Amino acid sequence: MLVLGRKAGESITLPDLNVEIAVVSITGDKCRLGIVAPDDVSIVRTEIMERYQQDGDESTPPRE
Repeated sequence: MLVLGRKAGESITLPDLNVEIAVVSITGDKCRLGIVAPDDVSIVRTEIMERYQQDGDESTPPRE
């Protein structure tokens, strides 16, 4: 796992995937992220993916 420190308004880019992840805001212990990605890239929260896997659902969760 790569751990990077970012401040609100800063971002990281995954150039091979054409994805940008920006820190939109930080309030207390919560961080809001903004993700810009092509339409064919699925973005799913981990807890949602885990729920689908626990239920034995082989399909991909709906896009957020």
